Amino acid sequence: DVGRSALPSGRQTWPYSSAGTVHRSRPEPRGCVVLSTDRYRPALAATPPGCPGLTVTGDRLQNQRKPSEMGREDFIAVFGHIYEKSPWIVEQAWDQGLASTEDSPEGLRRALVAIVEEAGPELQLRLLCAHPDLAGKLGVAGVLTDKSRSEQTGAGLDRCTKAEYAEFQSLNQSYTKQFGFPFILAVRGRNRAQVLENFRNRIDCDRDDEFAEALRQVHRIARLRLQEIQ
Repeated sequence: DVGRSALPSGRQTWPYSSAGTVHRSRPEPRGCVVLSTDRYRPALAATPPGCPGLTVTGDRLQNQRKPSEMGREDFIAVFGHIYEKSPWIVEQAWDQGLASTEDSPEGLRRALVAIVEEAGPELQLRLLCAHPDLAGKLGVAGVLTDKSRSEQTGAGLDRCTKAEYAEFQSLNQSYTKQFGFPFILAVRGRNRAQVLENFRNRIDCDRDDEFAEALRQVHRIARLRLQEIQ
């Protein structure tokens, strides 16, 4: 997934919010995702999904503003949830400067991936540890982010049988004790039987291999969340 999976082409809707912008003069790029000038959510809104429409038709832009023109707080408000409880990634993306290449979905995704890949093992471990256990605390208010709760519920992890729930808890404990970070899997599009099977297969892996696989799954989750902003 990392650095290879492009977002779907064609007509896409990306509703971003913005209050203030930093205007940069540059030629109009092709293939951009851009910010609607009609309505905005307040800066630092908790959940960006649901913002009113931002439309990309082919590679043409029509009276809209680009992510590279967003102010820092607004950029973080829109994209800060992409990596689980880790807004430092999008903060760094804005701080190092957003070029016109980051105005496309794939360009922005690649920029965020590069920040994580270059962050080093300590920050990468912190990123992994920001993820919740699977099927662990779905019923506990305030523990999971809305995105994580929605993703796990979509995979049916809120409807485990007693035996499945017990196995998840046992695997979660064993995995975290063995590797030092939680089991991470992009569960969207999977059912709980598939998730459990993946869990069983990975728990005996080498730590270095599993660390790399966990990061790949983190990037996949981020890519899916990026696609979902609509």
